[in-house]
Amino acid sequence: EIKFIQNYDNKSDKNTMLDLFRYKSLRKAALGGAYICFVTYFIFYGQMLAVDTLAKDPVVVSIVTSIVEAIGCIASVQFITRLNRRTLLMLSFTLTAISFCIFGLVNLNNSPYGIYIGYVELSIGRFWIATLMCTTFVYANELFPTVIRSRGSGLVNFFGRIGSFIPSTVIHLCKGAGISPAVIFGVLAVPAILTSYFMMETKGRPLSNHIEEGDDDDKVKNALLSMQEHAKTTLEEESR
Repeated sequence: EIKFIQNYDNKSDKNTMLDLFRYKSLRKAALGGAYICFVTYFIFYGQMLAVDTLAKDPVVVSIVTSIVEAIGCIASVQFITRLNRRTLLMLSFTLTAISFCIFGLVNLNNSPYGIYIGYVELSIGRFWIATLMCTTFVYANELFPTVIRSRGSGLVNFFGRIGSFIPSTVIHLCKGAGISPAVIFGVLAVPAILTSYFMMETKGRPLSNHIEEGDDDDKVKNALLSMQEHAKTTLEEESR
C-alpha cells in the first residue's frame, strides 16, 4: 500500500500544467471548467458591483438578494446531493440567463408592480448564481485525476478569479453605452449552458487516481522498450 501511494506521488511530481492541454479528456475539463467558473464568478460579483445600476433602491435590493443568496447556498447542498452535476449546471445557467435577460430587456417602469417584479427577477438570478458558486466549487475538484487535481482545479479557479475583477470595467462601459449590465450577465450564461452539456458527469463516480491516456502512453512506451530489449537479446544470442 505504501509503494502504491509513493508511485502516485512520483507520477504527480512529473505532471505539469501543460499536461492539462496535452490529453484530450483533461483539455476538455480544463477549458470547459475554466469558462464555467469564469461566467459564474463574473455574474456573482458583477451583480454585487452593479446593484446601484440595476435598481433605483440599491439598499433594498442588496438586502433582498443577500438573503436569497444565503438561501441559495443552503439549497445547493440538496441540489448537489440529488441532481447530476451537468443537469444542475444547465438548469442553473438557464434560469440565470432567463432572469437577467428579462430584467435587462423588458421595461417594467410603467407597470405599478414593475419594481416588485424586478426584485423577483434579480432574486431568481441571485439564487441560481449562488447555487452555481457552490456547485462549481465541488465540480472543479471532481473533474481531474488525483495526480493533477491541484493543477487542474487551480487553473479553473484562476479563470474564475479573472471573472471576479473584470465586471467593474464592463459595468462602467455599460453605463456609457446605456446598456443594462443584466443583459451581459444573461448573454454570458447562454454559452455556459451548452458548455455544461458537453462536460463530464462526475456524480457518483469514484475519483480517478491517474490519467488514463497517460497510462496508455506508458503502455506503448513499455511495449517499445520490451521490443527493443527482445531485439537486443536476439542479436546478442545470434552473435554468439
